[in-house]
Amino acid sequence: MRQKLTFGAAIALTATLFSCQNKSYTINGELSNATDGKIISLLIDSVNGLVPVDTVDMVNGKFTLTGSVEMPELMYLSVDGSRTPVVFFVENEEINIVADINNLEDVTIEGSELSVRFKNFGNEMPDHERAQKLQMEGQIAYQSGDTAKVREIEEEMTSIRENQQAYIRQFINANHDNALGIFLFLNFMNMYEEDELMATAEVFKSSVPNHKYTKMLVSMLDQMQKAREMAGKTISVGDKAEGFTLPDINGNEVSLSDFAGKYVIVDFWASWCGPCRNFAPKLLETYQQVKSKGVELVCISLDEDKNAWLDAVEADNLTGNQLFDNADVAQKYLVRAIPATFLIAPDGTIAAVKGEDADAFLATIVETVK
Repeated sequence: MRQKLTFGAAIALTATLFSCQNKSYTINGELSNATDGKIISLLIDSVNGLVPVDTVDMVNGKFTLTGSVEMPELMYLSVDGSRTPVVFFVENEEINIVADINNLEDVTIEGSELSVRFKNFGNEMPDHERAQKLQMEGQIAYQSGDTAKVREIEEEMTSIRENQQAYIRQFINANHDNALGIFLFLNFMNMYEEDELMATAEVFKSSVPNHKYTKMLVSMLDQMQKAREMAGKTISVGDKAEGFTLPDINGNEVSLSDFAGKYVIVDFWASWCGPCRNFAPKLLETYQQVKSKGVELVCISLDEDKNAWLDAVEADNLTGNQLFDNADVAQKYLVRAIPATFLIAPDGTIAAVKGEDADAFLATIVETVK
């Protein structure tokens, strides 16, 4: 038999359904000394840098931004013409921001509890001003050659760092169930010993499992684990060569499989690497000796700056297939230092690996492919 829903139960159910609906945020800003028409941009950090979420014009020093977030997240409020953004946590609440446009570092934020805690975290950092003063004094002492003063400052700085790290740990532990805690943990992971690092990570994985920061943490830990596993491994003669596809100078994709059935010299280098630039002429000379036998040369740059890579290719008159890597391929080949060079046989296995004796390696190439 179907029961009737009482009035009180209906009200309770309505309230429950309403509370489960996605909420939104409203960011109200009031910036003194601002002019009309200045652009206000709300930015979010991503792998590609700061990406705009929303943009609005300011009128009479006031603006309003609306939207929603799945979970609280750190964002940046950028004002056109100002170098300093307002950094705060966006939550699905009504958030009020008040500041002088000429001093955005001194900002008052209401309505975002995590933003208040974040600001307090910085304001209450032990000996923050003293540490800044000591850094300046240390530079002066170092430049003047006052080694005794430098040692004195280093000892005090060590004590301050220990106090600050203890404070940071305590603060993170007190915020183990929110976005601020895991955000800070991600930024201060390097001060943790491995056991404490893994234990704290497990806390966040349990308390905020679905937050994007937690997913970033899991990814970083996976990379650390892979790095440990690869640390003791090396590429040896007879190993199967890892396949790859990378863009060349013209943006065309080039794959190792394009050269199936041929000998391939694969060289990892970078424009900023002096030993790489010194090794290149010898490598090119060897390549010219064996090129007629169907040998291919694939040079893979590990530069972060593509223009620097292109300039070096032109300056050094590099030939062969010049490719650009984001370090993924270098990781596959366990490259720990450059130049790192391999000879791949027609059957896709490693035929030779450059060691300390570069001349011996180049001679091996000539002998192998004849």
